[in-house]
Amino acid sequence: MKSTMEVMPIQSAMATEKIGSANREKACEGFESFFVSLMLNELQKTACLSDKSFTEESYMAIVNQKVSEFVAKKGIGIKEMLMRYMEQGASKVSSPLADNPGNKEK
Repeated sequence: MKSTMEVMPIQSAMATEKIGSANREKACEGFESFFVSLMLNELQKTACLSDKSFTEESYMAIVNQKVSEFVAKKGIGIKEMLMRYMEQGASKVSSPLADNPGNKEK
């Protein structure tokens, strides 16, 4: 029979992993929302032919934020891609010279 001391760290580790996973998912969804918001803002800059008043700009900023949050909840695939990347343990940062074979460290 396992003592309480042996079971507690395992349960604690499992709870921490669940919280960590939920935080990662929330962060990935937030990034997706931010990315969509940037895309919508840039789209409006290119499609706008006349100047907008401060009120119109403020209203459109709120609309863009809400639309980007909605789109991120439905998903366009960025959150899933980031989650898959993190689950594979590929979150290590490589050397900046590793991607460029022309540069060699001396």
